[in-house]
Amino acid sequence: MPRGSTLSRPGTVRRRASAATAAIAFLGAGYVAGIREASPVRTSSENASPETASTVMPDIVGLQLDDAIEVLAGAGIDTGSLVVGTRQAAGRSGRVVAQSPRPGRPAVTRLELTTATEAAVPDVVGLPEEEARSALTAIGADVDVVRIYAPGTGTGTVVGVEPGAGSVASELVVLRVAAPQSSVYLDALELAETSNCATGAAAAADGRRHAFVCSVRPDGPGSLVVDLDEKIDQLVLTFGVPPTSTSYQFRLEVVVDGQLRATAPAGAGQSAPLTVGLQGGTTLLLRVTAAAGAGFAREDVYLAEARLFGGEPQIASLPVRSS
Repeated sequence: MPRGSTLSRPGTVRRRASAATAAIAFLGAGYVAGIREASPVRTSSENASPETASTVMPDIVGLQLDDAIEVLAGAGIDTGSLVVGTRQAAGRSGRVVAQSPRPGRPAVTRLELTTATEAAVPDVVGLPEEEARSALTAIGADVDVVRIYAPGTGTGTVVGVEPGAGSVASELVVLRVAAPQSSVYLDALELAETSNCATGAAAAADGRRHAFVCSVRPDGPGSLVVDLDEKIDQLVLTFGVPPTSTSYQFRLEVVVDGQLRATAPAGAGQSAPLTVGLQGGTTLLLRVTAAAGAGFAREDVYLAEARLFGGEPQIASLPVRSS
């Protein structure tokens, strides 16, 4: 044996080897046991309850309360803790106007529904349009606006509301709002019907602007018909009889929807200015007749400066005569 070497006793080596082997075996067994005994990691979807994973609030606003509860039950939502409140709102009573949680949110919190009770239409006539809108939307009403010509009223001012103030508010409320004044001459429009009345050269030759000449016979009046469609507020014209007329009296009748609205008489060389309100009318008839017993074959009379007034949108929507 070389000098400086130390020879360990055989028993010592074997004891150390046995201890090392045992330690390795113990650690290995513990590692394997740790893998075998570890709990699996759960994902967030696995940890979620079936309710939070699949149940969301449906949109039930607008449904009657009983129907809304049926929808909730059909979606698997427990309505045992449902809280129902009320508030005044336009439209049918008993319908859902608010819900919590909102549609699409998990239905895991306390359920709250708000249902409508009858609301009255506020008095908004005379208010600016925006203030009236705000008052109506505050009770949940949808607002439609019709713009009309209202003489003496500032543009943008509410002149009417449907249903009227104090009535039960429907889901849609209509505001009538004053629009800037506009007008159109009758001879520029496509007329619904004419009989023995014409515009053009015959009228212009007599020096009258925007005039119709109506040929009146003892057995037939001169007439013309205009479709108003509730768009026109006022008619202004001058009815006249040329001085050369041999008959002593003619009469202009203004008829709106079958009801006589105004009349104007005129004889030879006379003229009669006329202003007639047409609000809400759908059909305008202008008819010229001769006095009973007048002895003539035919006489020409005129409707000069015949002009319709209304709000800008209504006037613009009238059918224009093709040139």
